[in-house]
Amino acid sequence: MGAVPLTRTTCTTDELAAAIREADPSITRAAAGIIWAQWALETGRGSACWNNNIGNVKCTPAQAAAGVPFTMLPNTTEYIDGVLHTFQPPHPQTWFRAFASLAEGMAHHLAFLRRKYDNAWPALLSGDPTAFATELKRRGYFTAPLEAYAGSMRHLHAEWMREADWVDLVPVEPNENTIGSVAHGDHIVDWNNAQRAAVRDEVAYRETTHLLAMGEPFHRYDEDA
Repeated sequence: MGAVPLTRTTCTTDELAAAIREADPSITRAAAGIIWAQWALETGRGSACWNNNIGNVKCTPAQAAAGVPFTMLPNTTEYIDGVLHTFQPPHPQTWFRAFASLAEGMAHHLAFLRRKYDNAWPALLSGDPTAFATELKRRGYFTAPLEAYAGSMRHLHAEWMREADWVDLVPVEPNENTIGSVAHGDHIVDWNNAQRAAVRDEVAYRETTHLLAMGEPFHRYDEDA
């Protein structure tokens, strides 16, 4: 198929949740929150999501030659040997995978994470945004400071856990990673510490979204051919 027109992907949280559910019905609420939080952080809540490419994964020249659909994104930034470069179409650095539907893009994104970032997959399944960010950083997924990225993930994950309309298909026993295990029996000092941590995470989220708005790339968007 080759190159296709660049099209912004607009979707609601409910639509993204439906795509997660379709890609893997066993995903729990906490794990889905990791997926949504990363998407919201990496794409500015969808403002930088194109052609249903959930993770902004690139299309390699070999894939393009084999007919894999892709689109070309103007002003693509990339760090090469520590130097920030900007590329314009039709340079191959601007080639990104294009998917026919949100469900197709989500299925690819989850398979990509499970394959290339398998070290972070257990943290995703357990709904642990800090461990997830730490393991992604270990494999070089993003270039932002770890604490800023992890704080943003925690901020967004907490938002999902408060507000998302999601019911697990398979009941999950409450544990230290689930929202249901937290709000009982806490001392005032514990609550205050949690509130302070939430404020720090919100600040981190604002800092990383500022980096995104300024064109700072979080990760290299690479995929094996």
